[in-house]
Amino acid sequence: MSDAAIEEVVQCVDARDRFSCAAVATRIARAAGVPKKGAMEIATAASELASNVVRHGGGGSVIVRFVASPLPHIELVARDRGPGIADVEAAMRDGWSDGRARTLDDPRDGLGSGLGAVRRAMDDVVILPTSPRGTEVRAIRAIARR
Repeated sequence: MSDAAIEEVVQCVDARDRFSCAAVATRIARAAGVPKKGAMEIATAASELASNVVRHGGGGSVIVRFVASPLPHIELVARDRGPGIADVEAAMRDGWSDGRARTLDDPRDGLGSGLGAVRRAMDDVVILPTSPRGTEVRAIRAIARR
C-alpha cells in the first residue's frame, strides 16, 4: 500500500448497511496488512458503529480509512444526525442503551454493548457532539498493535 490515505464512505440509512460497512472495513484492513483476526475485530467495530448510526442517530455515514503515516492505522469515523449521547461514559459500558441501563426483560432490540465492543476492538475511541444535532465517533486501531 502507498503512503497515501485510502478511505471509503459507507452511507448508513438501513440496518442492513452494517454488513456493507463490515465488508469495507475488512477489505481495507486486510489490504493494509492487518492480520485476519484483527481485521475481523475492526469489521465488528465498524458494524456496531453503522448499526448505532441507523438505530440511534437517524442515519448518517461511517468512513473507513487507512492512514499510512506517521504511524499506520485504521480509522473509523461514524457521523449521525441524532440527538447525541447524554452520558458518554455510561454509553461505553455494556448493557447501556438509549440513555438508560438495559434490563434482561427489556423488549428493545440489541444488548447495549455496541460502543463497548468498539472500545475493545480499537485502540482509541473518542465521542464528540456535532452541531446542531448529531454525534461523531472516531475510533483508531494501529496496524502494529502493542
